[in-house]
Amino acid sequence: MADDYAELERLRSYGEKVLRRLRDRPADVPAHIRVAREETERIAAELVERSKERQSFGFVGDFNAGKSRLLARVLRMPELLKVSGAPTTGNVTAVRVLPVPYGEAPRVTAAWIGFLSLDAVAECAAFVMAKLEAVVRECRLPYPISGLRNYNPINDGWERLEEFARPLWRDPHANAEVRAHVYELLKLRDAVARGSRLLPASDPGPQHAVDPALPERAVEIGGSRDIPADFPERRFVAPLPADADLTAETLREVFPLVRRVTYQVEMPERLWDLSAVRDPRGIELCDHPGLNTLGGARDEFLSRRELRRITSIAVVVNARQAETVGPARLRGLLEGGRRSRELLRDSLLVVGNHFDVIEPIPVGSPVALAALRERSEELASLLRAAGELSGGHPERTVLTCAVFHQNPETRERAERWRPVAAALHAHAAGDADAPEHGIARALAAYADDGGIESLRRRIAAHLGEHGVRILVGECRALRRDLRDRLERLHRLETGGSSADRDEERLAHVVRELTRASSAMREQIMRLGDPAVLTLPDGRPLLDHVRHAAINDVYLWEQWAKTLRRSVNGTIGPRAAGGFRFPGITDDDPDDDADDTTDGLREPYLNGLAEVHQEAFKLLAEAVDRWVAECEEAVRAARELLEDPRTRGLLEDRLALLDPRDGGARRLLLLGYLTNPRQWVPGALRESIEAAGGGDLIPDEHHFPLAAGHALPWHPAFGRHAEAQEQTAARRHQSRLFQLRRDLANAMTYTVQSRVARVLSDLHGRLAAAVDHLDRKVPTPGDLGRIRAPRPDAGAVSDGYGDLLDEDEHMNTGGGRHGTSFGIGGPGF
Repeated sequence: MADDYAELERLRSYGEKVLRRLRDRPADVPAHIRVAREETERIAAELVERSKERQSFGFVGDFNAGKSRLLARVLRMPELLKVSGAPTTGNVTAVRVLPVPYGEAPRVTAAWIGFLSLDAVAECAAFVMAKLEAVVRECRLPYPISGLRNYNPINDGWERLEEFARPLWRDPHANAEVRAHVYELLKLRDAVARGSRLLPASDPGPQHAVDPALPERAVEIGGSRDIPADFPERRFVAPLPADADLTAETLREVFPLVRRVTYQVEMPERLWDLSAVRDPRGIELCDHPGLNTLGGARDEFLSRRELRRITSIAVVVNARQAETVGPARLRGLLEGGRRSRELLRDSLLVVGNHFDVIEPIPVGSPVALAALRERSEELASLLRAAGELSGGHPERTVLTCAVFHQNPETRERAERWRPVAAALHAHAAGDADAPEHGIARALAAYADDGGIESLRRRIAAHLGEHGVRILVGECRALRRDLRDRLERLHRLETGGSSADRDEERLAHVVRELTRASSAMREQIMRLGDPAVLTLPDGRPLLDHVRHAAINDVYLWEQWAKTLRRSVNGTIGPRAAGGFRFPGITDDDPDDDADDTTDGLREPYLNGLAEVHQEAFKLLAEAVDRWVAECEEAVRAARELLEDPRTRGLLEDRLALLDPRDGGARRLLLLGYLTNPRQWVPGALRESIEAAGGGDLIPDEHHFPLAAGHALPWHPAFGRHAEAQEQTAARRHQSRLFQLRRDLANAMTYTVQSRVARVLSDLHGRLAAAVDHLDRKVPTPGDLGRIRAPRPDAGAVSDGYGDLLDEDEHMNTGGGRHGTSFGIGGPGF
């Protein structure tokens, strides 16, 4: 443990040395060197920041899981965090817990407010916009969402959103989820107009010290999600100055811009022993906004951002409603893109809160955990969820009730779990590793005090065992990235020539990129013929569309009803009038068989819409399969670009080839060439929109028959003697089969034509895109002519060699840790 803290200090010191060296270098340098320096400085600054962070423990879950009340109970400060039956937490609330040797009770000593940067606010708006578009698209709602495609109101102005939103306030039946997302964006609009000058230039930015009583009055949700009856027009208000005093009123105005609220709490050691953490700075507990709330997309965005820095997590579930997707999604977000995700998985706790709602199970003898599951579906559901969230370790569950001491009946019911705990221990007495012991300990701790003291111990133990190691792991990963950047910068500034093997490597990657471009062209040529596009099971897409149309049309009940009137192969007209049996008032079910085309129009148009929807769903699957084939065709080039050494060499040369941006744009486009999945789905969406959209709303012109015309078996046909013979031939049932076939063919043609139009547009877009990407593939001559410039006379001659040597020394000393943590790789 001490070695871990010492290593964090060394990593911090190293990052600060790199920053000082970068800031001392001559400023008058070519553009490609300046860009490389800026990127290196960004990574060094992040290393310094991460190495200074406290170990943090996040409480996440659905809004009704009771996270805020539970955290307040753990802190013994029930009034610190606002709780209610409705969602109340609208920002990430962090509590820094500092251990102090003496004291009778914990106390708040400071508070801060932190704001999002303007870039982060734009990301937030994009996140809410994506939620809005997903609702409209998935529910097939009749809103003109195409006008909001690739639109961000922070960057592009609010007029387009306001034009989209106003009709929603005039329509009493407007979709509630759509209105909630739009209202979130409009609140963001007003907050930016008022508080834009408060926003830091970059994240996380400085925090503003405030009176500890202020956040509770100003930053809770309250009624801020109540959608007003009238459309919230834009108000023209004077922006707050950058140094404005943060009052309760101003914080309510800029509420959507707040990143987090931080309290500092001094905790007497006798109330919570944090010695296992071994960090005199204490720990940080984070209460995240609840998931799955109407109008809470911004809250989910904040949780996603803040989870990037959490070192341990408690997934809090409602014991009676444990199997929801929200906590599992956040666990995935916690692990996603993190070098130390194996450690993060081990550091996860599952908290079954509101356990008082589970009815105790009477037992009289030793019992297995499986038998308990069979006797209580609620307990089985909770343990299933705990097992899924903890990676198959339900015994890592803590069972809690935040109101345990407030209700004598709850305490009495909790005592009835003690015999269950004893029975589980007795059953597994011969197996110390049996999961029964973990559940038994959780039940006994719940009977003691609602599981609160057990949760305190588990938090301290988890942070002590995993927290600092996760921080070290994240910082090592940053140091490795920093070394790669320093090596590149060193080569750029010192002007050293590449070895022969580096030239060979560069020539090889150019050849593979050229092959990738050719492979993409061949794949796109295939896409030009819709008939060859196949589904994941190998079936041709257009054949499936044809069968779908046939299956729809041939199953209409109109055909069977009409055929019942066939005599010797001739369909007779519907009988008019006739004898009715007494008490029978309903028409014969065959009497409503269709004698005019009007009866066929509605099922045709409905069937056309359904077949079209199915076709476009399968189109996405077929294109996805095609993309997978493309990915395989360019795999060799992609693997070369992902190789750190090869990528570094290519970056160096591209930086010289494109000095204006240090080769960043060209390298990004080459990445797109070798990762078609990153951009082809977007091109498909644009092609679908260009063809009229993924949903077909059929109207009269889609019906292939003349509307309102009589069919041959209509009673009006054959009234004249000279027409009877001709009418009899027309009434043969084969004409009915022909009509059915013609309608199926018309439906097939309509849908297949729409699919073909989309694929033709997509073919053109992809061909143009690959032409553009192909022009970005450098030739061997391009790279061979470029050599790194010799350093200016005023430049420091040794570049960054001493820093690279120091990194190598640190690397040698830290290899043992890299292996044990499972986060190794080059340099570890």
